[in-house]
Amino acid sequence: MRAPHACIRSAPRPREIPPAYGLNAPAPGSSGFALLLALLVLLALGTLGSGLLFVSMQETRVSRALVHAVRARAAAESAARAALTGWNASAYRRLAPGAAAEVAIPPDALGPGVDADARVERLAGGLFLIRAEARSGPPSGGGAHAAVGLLTRTLLPFELAADFAAALSAAGPVELLAGAVVDGTGGSGQPADWAPSDCPPDSVLGVPGGPRPGLALPDVALVQGHPEAVLDGAPPLDFAAHLADSAAFAGLGPLGMADLARLADRVETGTLASGICDAAAPGMPGDPADPGSLCGDEFPLIFAPAGLTVSGAGQGVLVVDGDLDLGPGAAFAGAILATGRLTLAPGSSITGAARAREVSIAGAVRFDACALARALAGAPGLGRPLRPAARSWVPIF
Repeated sequence: MRAPHACIRSAPRPREIPPAYGLNAPAPGSSGFALLLALLVLLALGTLGSGLLFVSMQETRVSRALVHAVRARAAAESAARAALTGWNASAYRRLAPGAAAEVAIPPDALGPGVDADARVERLAGGLFLIRAEARSGPPSGGGAHAAVGLLTRTLLPFELAADFAAALSAAGPVELLAGAVVDGTGGSGQPADWAPSDCPPDSVLGVPGGPRPGLALPDVALVQGHPEAVLDGAPPLDFAAHLADSAAFAGLGPLGMADLARLADRVETGTLASGICDAAAPGMPGDPADPGSLCGDEFPLIFAPAGLTVSGAGQGVLVVDGDLDLGPGAAFAGAILATGRLTLAPGSSITGAARAREVSIAGAVRFDACALARALAGAPGLGRPLRPAARSWVPIF
């Protein structure tokens, strides 16, 4: 008996899908689009990077140029101020209108890579223009240039000499004691050792010479004279009503007491005594007896904020905001202003001119145009440049 035939069926084979139509296969033509898109992205990134690089380089150049421009401007202004600091009043006064004098600025004085120069040009009278230029950066290019102008003025001697119209000006009372001498003729006032060459012509200093009144007062009744006192001048006694005003003793010319205190070459309190001459010391009172000495050409502006006593010899411009006493044998050549009482002991003398609210004299006051002019012109404090009240910085092209 035959065994039954077993029928064995094999499992059906899965149907194969052609690779071209598989789910993970790219569509026809998509690989070329992806490549083009990648190139466009790379091009955009490259363009953006180049733009950023260009902008950063330009910003760097602009920043560097701005730094040089600021440095050049600051250096030019510093050079102008340096000219003010080293102002040479005597040299600049001799400049003719339109002429200029160079100001020495040491190389690299205003910083490395910065060159500056300045010059002072006289415009008219006491008005001056300081021209300053500066360059910052390499000489080959890439730097900056700046130019500035600074207007300034100085006081001329004649602007201050107007306050000394007589040998002695006072508001009163004035007491002329025995032995007192007030002489405005100018015939015997000049120190004996002064040579004619020590006194420039009146036209140079702007202070006219010739006889002046001996004593100027707002009221002649304010004078008490001793029979032995000498009063001489052209005229000996002059009427000056403006001296009754308190403002007549508030300063010199356009300068008030605060200005004089700020500009003073020397501030004194107590006693002003002549000592050993030290030409290097600021504000030495000078030596009128020996014009050839180290201090013979020193005419400082001396300011005393309170009372002062003079016990030796000196010269210059003496301003005392209070009482001034000249002791026995004391001598001063130049200009004196005292807001209080002026007292001259026997044997003391003033050569030039004096101005005080009250006066008591047993010494001598003799007008001398040379002593007055030399003091007003030679005082460094009075020769310092002043900034105009209006705009002082001006554009220069």
